[in-house]
Amino acid sequence: MSLVVCILGAKFDPEGEYVRQWLPELARMPTEWIHHPWNAPLSVLRASGVELGQNYPNPMIDIDLAREKLTQAIFKMWEIQAASKASSSEVVVDSEYQDIPKVLVLKDKAPCATISANDQKVPALQVQDPKNDLPI
Repeated sequence: MSLVVCILGAKFDPEGEYVRQWLPELARMPTEWIHHPWNAPLSVLRASGVELGQNYPNPMIDIDLAREKLTQAIFKMWEIQAASKASSSEVVVDSEYQDIPKVLVLKDKAPCATISANDQKVPALQVQDPKNDLPI
C-alpha cells in the first residue's frame, strides 16, 4: 500500500471495517495499525496473527529509500544540467565512457503503403426505384 492509500483508507474507513471485511488476515489487527500493518510493532503483529511476508505481503518498496534515491537522482540531474550550460556548445557524440545512459531515438516511420485513407470510408447508399430496380 502506498502512502496515499493509507491516508485515503484512514479518511474513508477510519475504523477499518472495509479492510477487515475484505482482508480477513487483518481482521484482528488493531484499528491504529489497520491501514499500515507493516509499521506495527512485532508484538501487535503476533497478537493479530499477521506474519509479514507470509500471510500478508511486505511493502513493495521502502518509501524512505525510494525518496533518498529520487533526491540523489534529481541533484545529479541538476549538476549535469548546470555543467552542460556552463560548457561550450560542443556536442559529445561518443558517450560510451560517461555515466549518462545512451538514449535510443526512434525516427518516425513512413506510413505503410498498404494503408489507404479510403479503408475506413463507408460506401454511399443508393436509392432504388421499386418499379424497375434501377438507381434513381
